[in-house]
Amino acid sequence: MTKQIFFRVSVTNKTGIGHFIRSLSLATAIKKNLNFKTKFIINDNKFAKKTLKRNKIPFKISNYSYPTKLEDAKLSYDKKADLLIVDSPIIKKKWVRYFFKKEIKILGIFSKTNSINSVDYELRPESILNKSSFKKKFGLKYSLLSKEYWKKSPKKKKKNINNVLITFGGCDHNDLSSKFIKSLNYNIKKKLNINLVIGQFYN
Repeated sequence: MTKQIFFRVSVTNKTGIGHFIRSLSLATAIKKNLNFKTKFIINDNKFAKKTLKRNKIPFKISNYSYPTKLEDAKLSYDKKADLLIVDSPIIKKKWVRYFFKKEIKILGIFSKTNSINSVDYELRPESILNKSSFKKKFGLKYSLLSKEYWKKSPKKKKKNINNVLITFGGCDHNDLSSKFIKSLNYNIKKKLNINLVIGQFYN
């Protein structure tokens, strides 16, 4: 029998679409490589609905922003589910306990500063940089924070950068916003127009 993976993802004006995009990438990989069925429980978000329809992934709409209420848990419940993956900046233990009683395993996707001990499995994609990613030229080593970046055609880079937009979604666990601003101010000796978008969960 085909395994079924359910996703409860927060995608709101306050949280942004980062949680959704991350879960969508995971869901499409699961469908492609494992041939499992996937289903989403999301907030009433036009972008999320349109994207899921385009990827032919079924979904249900929750009236609750975060997986905190028992009513949301009941909506998210399906006895066919083999695993429930939850990606949200806020989650309550009573929501998790509902699925524990129903004997459905939960995988929680958490940031470095957020954890709930009652889930069965934890995934922390933002805590540790994947070493293999460096082979693909991802990560901070290949960003504006890297000295190597500024060594390559430094005059051209400094001349062309005038307007900068910095945003890390709902929160910035590693304080990268201030690090990028410091890097720009240090490496470019001219006036810059820097716009910083700060999410609701910034410290």
